[in-house]
Amino acid sequence: MKATKVIIAAVLILLGSSLFADNNITLAPVAEANATISLVSLAPATPVEATFEEIATQADYSVFAPVTPVEADFNNNDLVQPVDFSTLAPTTPSEADFSDIL
Repeated sequence: MKATKVIIAAVLILLGSSLFADNNITLAPVAEANATISLVSLAPATPVEATFEEIATQADYSVFAPVTPVEADFNNNDLVQPVDFSTLAPTTPSEADFSDIL
């Protein structure tokens, strides 16, 4: 019972202190409006002398294009591979090895 009274008293004190707290907020002074930013300093600058010694080689995108085979083969048996579902299930190891932890 004593603990309940102490808790209620603490809650009422905290509520009372927040109700009667003084709301003094000091705001920072507003910056002057005549400050300007030069946009020239944000523009990209070109070098005085351009050197092209380290030009990247052009990528060969022809390897990504599909290739039509010379002879059409409609046998899809080579593409079908059976899936072993037992390897997809998570398993718990029989022993835990913590030797690599410092």
